[in-house]
Amino acid sequence: MDFLFILSIITLVFIMVFGFMSFCGGLRIAWLDNIQPLENARCPIVSIIIPALNEERNIRKALHSVLSLDYQPLEIIVVNDRSTDLTGIILEEIASDHRDVMKVIHISKLPDGWLGKNHALHIGSQQAKGDYLLFTDADVVMESTTLKRAMRRVIEYNLDHLSLLFKAVLPSSLLQ
Repeated sequence: MDFLFILSIITLVFIMVFGFMSFCGGLRIAWLDNIQPLENARCPIVSIIIPALNEERNIRKALHSVLSLDYQPLEIIVVNDRSTDLTGIILEEIASDHRDVMKVIHISKLPDGWLGKNHALHIGSQQAKGDYLLFTDADVVMESTTLKRAMRRVIEYNLDHLSLLFKAVLPSSLLQ
């Protein structure tokens, strides 16, 4: 038999096995919608850290969704990472009404050897006082029970790390 034919058969078998394993793994993923929210009495402190670079278009909607989360106790740290648009002004405006839960940190210079977002997340995490850290982007809009549902999963399974995939809400069915 030809070497390339054998190689293609091996590749096909590998892809089929990997595809089957991925499909089975996907079936085991829990949907956040199906998890009951955590009761208020069991809520540990969560620090939400949001890096923002030139996010004037999205930051209001994203921050209002975070501020509307049905979760207490909560700390929100937004790191303005060298924005050149109105992001910093918008952040200060929103923070002025929410000083009890929201803190804004402004970064004006990126140290040598750092990437911008990594540095912003690092700076935010150093300021955090929560038992848990939630890292999210400045354009993510959250449903009000998202954090309670995620924290139920963290506590019930004694997790050190939980990653969430977002549900994209796009303007047309073609983009969906």
